[in-house]
Amino acid sequence: MCGEREIYGCPELWLGQLDVQLPDGERVWEHVVRLHRVALLALVDEQDRVMLVWRYRFAADRWGWELPGGLVDEDEDPAGAAVREASAGAGGTRFVGWAIVTAAVERGSEVATLNRGISGVRPPEHVPRQRETWSKAEVRKFLAKASSDRLHVAWRLSLYGLRRSEVLGLRWSDIDLKAKTLTVDQARVLVDYKVRIEEPKSRNGKRTLPLDDVLVTALTALRKLQLEESAAAGTAYQTGLTAPDWYSGGEYVITDELGVPVHPEWYSDEFGRLLRRAGLRRITLHESRHTTLTLMEHAGVPISIVSKWAGHYDSAFTQKTYVHASNEDLQRGRSALAKIHKIA
Repeated sequence: MCGEREIYGCPELWLGQLDVQLPDGERVWEHVVRLHRVALLALVDEQDRVMLVWRYRFAADRWGWELPGGLVDEDEDPAGAAVREASAGAGGTRFVGWAIVTAAVERGSEVATLNRGISGVRPPEHVPRQRETWSKAEVRKFLAKASSDRLHVAWRLSLYGLRRSEVLGLRWSDIDLKAKTLTVDQARVLVDYKVRIEEPKSRNGKRTLPLDDVLVTALTALRKLQLEESAAAGTAYQTGLTAPDWYSGGEYVITDELGVPVHPEWYSDEFGRLLRRAGLRRITLHESRHTTLTLMEHAGVPISIVSKWAGHYDSAFTQKTYVHASNEDLQRGRSALAKIHKIA
C-alpha cells in the first residue's frame, strides 16, 4: 500500500481509498470501509439457544434479527460494552427471541461467527405505528400559546417543516432577513447521547427556503433579544461554548439566555410541555413535521414542491411517509363522491 485518503469519517466507521500497487507495478485506488471496534454478545441458555433481538433499522427500512452489540467506547472493556448494548437493545426492541445457533468463538479475538442458519424463531408481525398529526386549528392554537415563549421562533420553524436537527443547527449566518430566506446547511444531531454536527439527513437536505413575514418578524425580534442578553451578561455570554467538542464557531439561532445552543433532548421535552399547557392532544416533535407536510399537501401544494421543501430525495417517499389522511379528509372525499354520484 502506497497511501490512503479519507472520504468520510465518523465514530461508527471510516470510508476511504487506498493507493495499492499491484504485482505488475500498476497502481490503483481501492475503496475501503473500516468499522471501529464493535462488541457482540452471544447469550446462551441451558438449551444452547442464543438470544437475538428483533430490531428496526431506519437506514434499511426493515426489521431483522440481530445479536445484541454495538460500538466499544474509548477505554471501555469489550465485554462491558456488549453487556451495556444488550441491556439497552433488549429494552428498546419489540421482541427478544431465542434461536438454535451453532457459534464458533475465535479465542482471543473477541469475534463470534455464526456458522449455521437460525431455526425455531419466528419474528412477530411488524405493524408500523400510525403517525398523529394536528389539524390547522390545532396548529394555530399551539402557535398562539407559543407566541409568548422566548423561543417562539423555534416552534414556528419546527412547524415550518424543518427537522429538529435542522432547527437546532441554524446559525445567524444561515438567515438572510433582507432576502427573507433560510438556508439549511448543517444538522446538530444527538448520537449515543452526544451532540455533534453532521451534513443534512438526505442529499437534498441542503436547501434554501423562503420565509414568511411572520417568521421574519419573529427572527428579527429574537436577534434583538439575544444582543440585549449578550450585553447584560457581559463576559459570561457564550462561555458555555468552550466545553463542547462539537462547536467550531458561529452564532446559533436557538440558544438559551447565555448564548449556548439548547440541547436536542431538552428541545423535544419542551415541545411536549408547551403543547400540554396549550391543552392539545399529544404528538411528538417529529410529528409536527408530518403535520406541516400533510397540511401543505392538503392546501394544494404539489407533492414535488412539498418534497423539495422537506429536503427529501424523492416525492414518492414524501407521499408515502409524511402525508396522512384524517377523518376530516375522508368527509371531504364523501362530499366529492356525493357530487359525482348525484343524478340530475
